[in-house]
Amino acid sequence: MLRPLEALVRGVQKKDPEAKLYFVGDYVNRGPDSRRVIDYLLTVKNAKFIRGNHDDIFDLILHRMCYAMHPDVKGPGTAFKTFLEYGLDKTLHSYGIAQPAIEKALVHPGKEELEQLLRPVPEAHRKFVRGLPAMIEEPDLFVIHAKWPITEPTENPDLNTRIVLEPQYKHGVIWSRFTDEELHAKKPWERTGYFGHTPVANYQRDSEHYVPVKGYRCVMLDTGVALSNTGRLTAFCHETRKYMQSDRAGTLIEGH
Repeated sequence: MLRPLEALVRGVQKKDPEAKLYFVGDYVNRGPDSRRVIDYLLTVKNAKFIRGNHDDIFDLILHRMCYAMHPDVKGPGTAFKTFLEYGLDKTLHSYGIAQPAIEKALVHPGKEELEQLLRPVPEAHRKFVRGLPAMIEEPDLFVIHAKWPITEPTENPDLNTRIVLEPQYKHGVIWSRFTDEELHAKKPWERTGYFGHTPVANYQRDSEHYVPVKGYRCVMLDTGVALSNTGRLTAFCHETRKYMQSDRAGTLIEGH
């Protein structure tokens, strides 16, 4: 979703040229502009990025490696077949890969077939996807794509150390979802966590109001820009607790 992305970054940087930008993942599959989105992200200054589950799947298909394999996805071939239903076809089209070539690879999505199909993906994009971390930690905040267990601390040790010591948490970081009750439950977190992955419509009775959901020590930021004509892309300010949004046309909306 390149147009709202560019508009939102410009809006934030106009308001604060020194702003630090943290992205919560899913740069591919959702929307038609995956290639141009990554091209643009590679130019954004003062920015850090984590991986989402769609980026993890793209990594698996590109490199036969990923951060957290979903139990229903047995390997690159299965991921290729499954995620064509979740926007992977749009990602491939954005790299100039034609539909007949995709359908040909579907017959037998083996290692050689996928490597041949994905040759148009530039090396810079491959490095970007392969290098995406699963989380960002700062003294006063952390960023994870999907979820961290609400009963588990996020400090002493820090999250990255916890994942190394207890790798069973890796799946949840990429794939799990908070319930509404979990969002608002008290948590032993000393920092605020920022998450994407689960559309805010899951927590709002009126799905036409695409605004970030503020829970206890957490903020949900997937405001549905790729999922609905009325969805938005959101930037949330950690210090002021205010937000800015862009609709699909690139029109900026100030939040509260």
